[in-house]
Amino acid sequence: MNRPHSVRPFEPKHLPLPCRSILRPKPVLGCRALYDQWGIGVTICLASTTVNGPFVTVSDKRITWGEGGTPADDEGTLKNAMIAKHWGMMFSTDNMHPVAKLYEDVRRRLEPQKNTLNQTIVRSAVEAAYRAAFEERFVGERLSRYGFRSMEQFRNEGMDVFGPALMEKFSKEIDNYYLGSTISLSLLIYGFDSPPPLGWQHIFIVENPGVAQDCDMFGYAIIGSGHAPALAALLSKRFTKPTLTEAIWRLCEAKFSAEAAYAVGKETHVILLKEDGGVVMMLPGPIKKLRELYEKERRAPIPPEASEAIKSGLKGLIPNIESEGI
Repeated sequence: MNRPHSVRPFEPKHLPLPCRSILRPKPVLGCRALYDQWGIGVTICLASTTVNGPFVTVSDKRITWGEGGTPADDEGTLKNAMIAKHWGMMFSTDNMHPVAKLYEDVRRRLEPQKNTLNQTIVRSAVEAAYRAAFEERFVGERLSRYGFRSMEQFRNEGMDVFGPALMEKFSKEIDNYYLGSTISLSLLIYGFDSPPPLGWQHIFIVENPGVAQDCDMFGYAIIGSGHAPALAALLSKRFTKPTLTEAIWRLCEAKFSAEAAYAVGKETHVILLKEDGGVVMMLPGPIKKLRELYEKERRAPIPPEASEAIKSGLKGLIPNIESEGI
C-alpha cells in the first residue's frame, strides 16, 4: 500500500537580486528559460481532515534556487489557493513556470459545475490540467519549431510530416519527457463535496504523469522535498481522526521536523478550509508559540521511568549502571 506523500500561484515579475548578480543571465532569456536555468523549487505541504470538520493545511513559503543551490528567503510564495468554493490545492515543484497557468486551467474546468462538485469531477479536472501543462511544455520546447500548435495536431498530422522513423523517435521522446521529466510537480488537493449533504471530505495528490492517488483512507497527505522527515514525524505517534487542535499541532510538528531536509523554510502557513467554503489563516503569533513548544519538547531529557527501566534491564551486565550520570 502506498503511503501518501507528502496558495496563491506565484509568477514573479522579477527574480531575486542575489541570483541575478551571481549568475548574470543573458537578457534574451525568457521567464521559462530562467526558471529552467535556475531550477526554482518549493518544498513542503501537508493537509489533514479533522473530526470537527475543517481541513487543516500547513506549508512553508520557501523557494529554492538551483539544484543544490542556495535557498531564497522564506517569503517566497504562498503555496495554497482555492480552486473552487469548497476545494483547495497546494503545490510542490522544482519549476514554477506551469503553476500559475495550471491553477487557472483547473478553475476554468471546474467553473461550469461549481455548485455540484464532487471528488470525481475535481480529480478529473486536475488530472486533465496537469497533463495539458506537460503537453503544452513539450509542444513549446520540441514541436513548435515544426509548426505544431498542440499535441492533438501532432498526433493527427505528425506521421505525414515526419514519417514512421521520426514519429517513433518523437514518441520515445514524449515517453521520456513524462518518465524523466525535468519538471517535478506534485499537487495536493483537498475539499468537500458540494452537492447536499455537504461535508464529505476528500484528499488526494496528483503527480507525474498526471494520475491521482486517493488519500481518503489515510485522512492526510504530504508532498514536497521534506516529505520523508514529515511523514516519519507524523507516524511516530497515533494520528487517526484527529480533532482540529490535534491536527494543527501534529501537522506543525511534522513540518518543523521537515525543516531538517534541504531548503525547507522555517516560515509557516497554517490555513483552514471550513465546510461552508470559508478560509481561516492562523496568525503568526500562535504559530511561533507552537514552534517554541516543539523546540522545548525536542530538548526534553529522557523520562526518569525510562532511565530506571534501562538500568534495571542492564543491571549486572554493565558495571556501575546504577551510578549517577550513566
